Amino acid sequence: MKEYKLEPEKLAKLTEETKARFCKRNPPNKFVSHGCSVFWWHLEQSISRYRQFGVYWWAVKDLLRRHGYNVGDETDEEMAKEYCGADDEQTIVLADLFMKEVASQYVYGNQDYPINETETYRLYDEDMECRLTVKSPIV
Repeated sequence: MKEYKLEPEKLAKLTEETKARFCKRNPPNKFVSHGCSVFWWHLEQSISRYRQFGVYWWAVKDLLRRHGYNVGDETDEEMAKEYCGADDEQTIVLADLFMKEVASQYVYGNQDYPINETETYRLYDEDMECRLTVKSPIV
């Protein structure tokens, strides 16, 4: 994933392949809600897992928020706009790919992700850091 992005054609193909595998056992209209529930499950295991979404966290957070999950209102609009797919399905595929291929190369809990040759992005979400679990209220 060069700079954590995929070429649009490659992303479209990967999204279709991922959705096709999902649809072998599930209705197509459940792809996004299922993706959200899987991401939420990761957060239920440990709220600090939000960091594993790296640069895609803000797009994932927006997606979760729109689907009724209590993730708070803090955002980084610039990052959410820069690191997302063309639609929710692509955002799910990108975030999942990032977790598997990029975040897994770092120490658990890492917050720093190089975004180009000279810049590192530090992920910090007060809404997530101020709680012990995703079920705790946001203070």
